Amino acid sequence: MAARLMWRSGGGRGAVRTLQLQRVLGFSTSSAAVGPAGEISAAASSLHSQEAGKKWGLSVLVLILPCAATFGLGSWQLVRREKKIELLDFRRARFEEDPIALEEALAIKRQSVDNAQSDVLQYRKVYCEGVLDESKSLFVGPRSRTLYGAAEKGYYIVTPLICKSSSDTRVQLPVLVNRGWVPSSMRNEAMAQEQAVHEQPAHAVVKDVEEANIKETKQSSWWSRWGKPQVADQEEVTVAEPERPIVRVAGVIRDGEQPNMFVPNNQPEIGQWFYVDVPAMARVMGLPEDVTYMEAVATSSPDREGRKKFPLPKESDSFLKSSVMPQDHLNYALTWYTLSAATSFMAVKRLQNLKRGR
Repeated sequence: MAARLMWRSGGGRGAVRTLQLQRVLGFSTSSAAVGPAGEISAAASSLHSQEAGKKWGLSVLVLILPCAATFGLGSWQLVRREKKIELLDFRRARFEEDPIALEEALAIKRQSVDNAQSDVLQYRKVYCEGVLDESKSLFVGPRSRTLYGAAEKGYYIVTPLICKSSSDTRVQLPVLVNRGWVPSSMRNEAMAQEQAVHEQPAHAVVKDVEEANIKETKQSSWWSRWGKPQVADQEEVTVAEPERPIVRVAGVIRDGEQPNMFVPNNQPEIGQWFYVDVPAMARVMGLPEDVTYMEAVATSSPDREGRKKFPLPKESDSFLKSSVMPQDHLNYALTWYTLSAATSFMAVKRLQNLKRGR
């Protein structure tokens, strides 16, 4: 019994000593680990703050960028609206002026070149008389037009007009005239006729050679006519081509068309024109590249039966309109400003929430 108590007391003392040693070691271990743990926690908190700062800056950039972009687009629409108003006022003022002869317009153009004025003849109404060379007509399009209540595909036809000068009849003034809109069927017929003309010379050459051989054979076989009465050769009758009528054209002077990014490039080699390019068309027609270009304006109404004669020139009102009017630009600006206000409100709310989370 005493041994057991001594063992227990000895065991108790050992346990106490062991516990004390563990406490000392544990205390010393924990006290030794206080320094590295503090540094790690400080570094972690610093890294966390840096990541939070980066996320905050990225969030600000992502949320503010749509607000600035929509506001900029709205302001851009207002600038375009002002420019469109100035352009329409300029056209309206030009249409209120009396038309002038083409010669007078060209004289003004020469003076404007000396004075470095490029728009002195833009939308100026002119008139001229001359002969249309329809064999060199070009078709620009396709362009749709409402005809008899339905939209129909067609093309603009551009034809060179040779005007005679009133001061000197020997001087000819070429000008490109956009005569108006024609349906696709007329273009197809013109293309078919042009193709037939290109194919005709080969057969004509063969025919001319055969006729020349026959004539030479007849002349060489003089013995076949020996002893027969001589008959005088029939004179060749040349049929003169009918003179082309002189037409009077009234229109406005233009510089051509400025295509947007969605319009394909012209292909002159195959006769495909998507927009009016005056220098390129002049080269194809064999005219000077600085030739004057004008768009015909309608001056007559349909006949009694209500049929329209092709080509259909543009109406005067079409020159005073645009595909996007000033009111449309104002509507676009209000839409963009509304989107800017909405995105700004959402950005402020989001940034407040992020600030609270930090």
